[in-house]
Amino acid sequence: MHYYTMKEKLWIGSFSRGLYILDTQTGKMKNYRHNRANPHSIPNDHIYSIYQTKDGSIYLGTLSGFCRYDPESDSFRTLEPLSHIFIYDMVEDQHGDMWLASKGTAFGVTTAKPVNCTTIATTQ
Repeated sequence: MHYYTMKEKLWIGSFSRGLYILDTQTGKMKNYRHNRANPHSIPNDHIYSIYQTKDGSIYLGTLSGFCRYDPESDSFRTLEPLSHIFIYDMVEDQHGDMWLASKGTAFGVTTAKPVNCTTIATTQ
């Protein structure tokens, strides 16, 4: 299980039941699950990392991809260059670029539009 706190929200990533967001003020909890029929759902119910960037964007690393939360639509945008790749950790550098760790490969991602992805290292 992975968790992250932001303001009055506790973001909880599970290893099989998606993402939970608990409003610590009201006690209400919302669950986000993968839905094949909805391209704006999380890409997988196995959440391995949750990260908030300096600009306030929230990213999830899952067993099947990397996505960004859109608070205006209360939905997620899977970043296509990294769809179907197991992302288990991430960090933002001083330039605002994301560095992602996956099984066997490390990626550098420019999160500005359009999203650019560079393979940094691959291990066998």
